[in-house]
Amino acid sequence: MKRIFSILAAALVLFGAVSCKNKKDEPSAPKFTITVTDIMPTAALANVTPSDNTKEYLVSWAKAEQVDGYATPKAFAETLVNTYKAMYQNYAFLKTAQIIKSGKGEQPMTNLTPNTVYKVVISEIKDEDLTIGEVATFTFTTEPWFTITVTDVTATKATINVVPFDNTMEYLVSWAKAEQVDGYATPKLFAETLVNTYKAMYQNYAFLKTAQIIKSGKGEQQVPNLTPNTVYKVVISEIKDEDLTIGEVETATFTTLAE
Repeated sequence: MKRIFSILAAALVLFGAVSCKNKKDEPSAPKFTITVTDIMPTAALANVTPSDNTKEYLVSWAKAEQVDGYATPKAFAETLVNTYKAMYQNYAFLKTAQIIKSGKGEQPMTNLTPNTVYKVVISEIKDEDLTIGEVATFTFTTEPWFTITVTDVTATKATINVVPFDNTMEYLVSWAKAEQVDGYATPKLFAETLVNTYKAMYQNYAFLKTAQIIKSGKGEQQVPNLTPNTVYKVVISEIKDEDLTIGEVETATFTTLAE
């Protein structure tokens, strides 16, 4: 009987130890819940909900590669805070200007790069010396101005499919061997050279629009007379006005099949 009680006691001790360990290993609730909404090519909205409305925090963001260039997101945040210290040296100003926030809040993010991965970094501010506590992150990708896919690729032809972010955007579809496009400083410069050629040939926005050389909305462009087994680059250029001013530019690459 004594032996049975000893075994039971040992089992209870072991069960208690395992239970405590499991409790300890349970993850704590996140201190900040982050979502990003209203994502556009150059803007988005960060939404932050702290677990405790008394917590003060700083909202920051950068391209993911920039944040990831630091040892930790906290190191990124500390660098930013040191910049704020150098610029303002004043917790009260940062609080009044809503750079330091508390409670549920929103932060508009502007001047973003289209079709790019960003990381939002939320940093708890623990005191007036701007000491950083908990840090949370959220990753999102901005929209492209134009979504480009190339389908029905053969040795000598293909179909370019374009979906603009805004259906009111007018655009020009162009393509060339990748080495030709890359011979220009930027794809936009390649597009501007092409537009100047159109200006010299037609000198007429209305004709280019009627002939569907300038397009709007979701569209397709058949591409004939390609060279087999060759890398091509598609260049989609926003046309901003009747003077054929180039705005946003997006590119995509595809390779024709071998014969």
